[in-house]
Amino acid sequence: MHDRAARPTGAVKSAAAIAIESVILLNIDLRITRVRPRVEESVHRVEARFEMKWELRSINASGTRIC
Repeated sequence: MHDRAARPTGAVKSAAAIAIESVILLNIDLRITRVRPRVEESVHRVEARFEMKWELRSINASGTRIC
């Protein structure tokens, strides 16, 4: 097995690859933090709609709750 640090080009390529990977991971993290609040908000809206529909279905024709 050869050592990448033994040749300068290998060490430079390794450092560049690590830097690129770090930038990619930071970008992913930033995108997640931007999207997460919108996703959580939409999930809460869907849950609220589901609860409202469920409550309407639990009311029978005479207007009283079945529960």
